[in-house]
Amino acid sequence: MQAALQDRYNIAPTETIPVVVEAAPGERRAELASWGITPRWRGSKPVLAFNARAESLTERPLFRPLVARSRCLVPASGWYEWQVVAGRKAKQPWYITDPAGDGLLGLAGLLDRWEEADGTPRAACAIVTTAAATDDLRALHDRMPAVLPRAAEAAWLAPGLTDPGAVLPLLFHPDAERLRRWPVSPAVNRSGHSDPAFTQPLNPG
Repeated sequence: MQAALQDRYNIAPTETIPVVVEAAPGERRAELASWGITPRWRGSKPVLAFNARAESLTERPLFRPLVARSRCLVPASGWYEWQVVAGRKAKQPWYITDPAGDGLLGLAGLLDRWEEADGTPRAACAIVTTAAATDDLRALHDRMPAVLPRAAEAAWLAPGLTDPGAVLPLLFHPDAERLRRWPVSPAVNRSGHSDPAFTQPLNPG
């Protein structure tokens, strides 16, 4: 399924998002996947896994086979984190991005594909997370998406690389010192609303 890409500024779990895969060496393409993997053996009690902790990927039956053979990149200009503010009921959202980069981050993802009973193809993904890599980011949250350096993206996508021992080290070297954060409008807290202004500094200057 080809992905129709468009700018979006407020994406929530369970929504459909684009992912980049490499079906064969040198053949990358964009696909659409639902954000959140459901263990199909749970039957009528679905539990969605939106994130996958890098430290335990090979220990989780849900993620272990995907680490070896079904990895993807989730392209994003950045992501949001929310901070508790004393005296305020609502949390303050912050936007994290690489202002010195080329406009897109490659977030490490795992892709699950299957067919429904009627033959309809389905795909779902989870974003891999690591411990927050800088003091600046830890001030907001102790976890962060695994941001792959450009040099590591090819190896992460390579279909011939199936040894988790070679794959997992790629996740622990994010170019995190380049990342910056700034507060943004609380309007981003409203699910379903999307506006380019959501990524702009709340108090510029």
